[in-house]
Amino acid sequence: MEKGESIQNHLRKGMSHQQFATSQPTETAVFVNDVIKHVSEEAVINLPPTPIKETEFTKEEDKVILQYYMKHGPRWDKIATIVSGRSAVQIKNRYNTVIKKNIITGKFDI
Repeated sequence: MEKGESIQNHLRKGMSHQQFATSQPTETAVFVNDVIKHVSEEAVINLPPTPIKETEFTKEEDKVILQYYMKHGPRWDKIATIVSGRSAVQIKNRYNTVIKKNIITGKFDI
């Protein structure tokens, strides 16, 4: 028996979705899971690509990262929405490897 076959049968018999769900709990769960998986895959496939910069960070970007870090803490996702074209991982790495070291050594112009 195919997955959609018993659902079609319940529609032909005039069963409500609640009656079907209580009579076939395992099959209903599998069907719902398949629908959710398909919808999720479609949503991911149809997302517009986000262009991520692969160039060096500018001093202006470093200043924005530091300002938002001081205001919000290490909320890299939130900071990434402010610094366009940079992912949260890029920003976190930039802060931890360059900005923080430059602040400690006194090389960062605030």
